[in-house]
Amino acid sequence: IGHGGMQVGPGRRTSLMLSRDASTFDWLRLDADFGKFRYTAVHGSLASDVEFGQIVFPDDTVRTNYAGARWLAIHRFDVQPIEQLRLGFTEMLTYSARPTDYAYLNPVAPLFFSELDSGDRDNAVWVFDATVRPVDRVELYGTLFIDDLVTFGDIFNSGPEVDVDRAFDLGVDAALPYGLEAGLRYVRIEPWVYTHWQRLNTLDQRGFPLGHPLGPNATSREAHVRAWLPLRGYVGLSVAQSKKGLNPLDADGNVRVNVGGDLEMGALTSEQGNYGLFESADLQEFRTLGFEAGFEPIRGVRVGVACEAARRRATSS
Repeated sequence: IGHGGMQVGPGRRTSLMLSRDASTFDWLRLDADFGKFRYTAVHGSLASDVEFGQIVFPDDTVRTNYAGARWLAIHRFDVQPIEQLRLGFTEMLTYSARPTDYAYLNPVAPLFFSELDSGDRDNAVWVFDATVRPVDRVELYGTLFIDDLVTFGDIFNSGPEVDVDRAFDLGVDAALPYGLEAGLRYVRIEPWVYTHWQRLNTLDQRGFPLGHPLGPNATSREAHVRAWLPLRGYVGLSVAQSKKGLNPLDADGNVRVNVGGDLEMGALTSEQGNYGLFESADLQEFRTLGFEAGFEPIRGVRVGVACEAARRRATSS
């Protein structure tokens, strides 16, 4: 039982599934390890620390999309048939506008079928991941995130129609001579990933993030290197280039291209009583330089510092 941020799912520093940045987060977690098979179940209560329509970061253009309480349920399965291969599958959903659903507390009940029975009122996602060591000192990893999207029009007119949206996290890490480690990572998050036709069940929001902080319609490429020092010390350096598409507005404040986020309310302007999800740039480009250093006084217990410096450029089409 805990309170605070918790990362669930694979990924270097930040997982596509659930980042550590969720703000007010009370959770109950069950872990079971059977050697080659591991199982994790999580149920959490999420509440935003900010109000709807609030600017979280000074001089930013992004307003918070919601501030209501929600709940999160996760089931994760890990299988490692041989030392060189690990496979994982995770199902996750968020739900809101009702008290705790006790059916989701059942660690063996499939969340996907429960979500179907609810008429897609909950936001369910699937995540498949694998780690492979084809040769000694080289590790390949990949994650496929699958999200489904059902709009108001689909439900009210012709019944639910599911459109699949995906995200990818691919990378390679290698152990080099002289205590060096190096790696490459590629992340692509398609438009509409993390979104849902119910506003409170959307997973991604600036100022109250759950999914990857890049958000929908984003791409990131990263290279990193780490040097191990005596007494289990280390220093590391990383460089990344990222692009994030936003919702461009026309001169009248209407969304020209909606790339993700709030489906129904994203096109409304402040004069209509609400805010657009994004209010200025079509595209943001980030160049990020990261540094880390630390040591392990006891194996498994790490103490250190990490910092990042980023330069952002916004362009408009």
